[in-house]
Amino acid sequence: MSGPDQDPQHDAGWRQRLAPLAGEDPPPAEAEERTVQELKHAGRLSRRTMPSRWTRVALQIAAGLVLLLGGLWWGRRTSAGNPTAPRFALLLLEDSTFQGATAVGHDSLVAEYSAWAGQLAGSGSLVLGEELEPASYPLGPATAATDRVTGLFVIAAENLEGALRIARTCPHLRYGGGIVVRPIAAT
Repeated sequence: MSGPDQDPQHDAGWRQRLAPLAGEDPPPAEAEERTVQELKHAGRLSRRTMPSRWTRVALQIAAGLVLLLGGLWWGRRTSAGNPTAPRFALLLLEDSTFQGATAVGHDSLVAEYSAWAGQLAGSGSLVLGEELEPASYPLGPATAATDRVTGLFVIAAENLEGALRIARTCPHLRYGGGIVVRPIAAT
């Protein structure tokens, strides 16, 4: 629908069409009331009120909570795979012969490991994957090993053989690194 308020170019045309109505008496007040009642009865007119500011804020907070909880549920569902499956730690070890960063560069190495971890996440096997900082703080007499633990993955697998099978696919082995697979005790 257009009119003078919507399209100023038609203002003169509207004025001309409405001119004959200018001399008429306005309809009685009860006619307006009857018209409103008939429209409501026919379902063409409903009383819609805007929710209060606090209602809108509460709805926004509720929607945010639903999204947050849904995201947490989805993250647990996709990253933990089978929550009752045995879990294993894959400790990534390096010594002076490790060639990863020198062969392809640190960023390429991280991208390759991330792609591998993404495949594990897609299959529901990845629980956690982290690169460790080079700094270490040894405590106690059993810390004299020459290999450094530089990263770790926590995976879910049906058994030790499955965990070993997954560990053998890790790119860390291609660059001369070692992997120690340790079952995680059920606590």
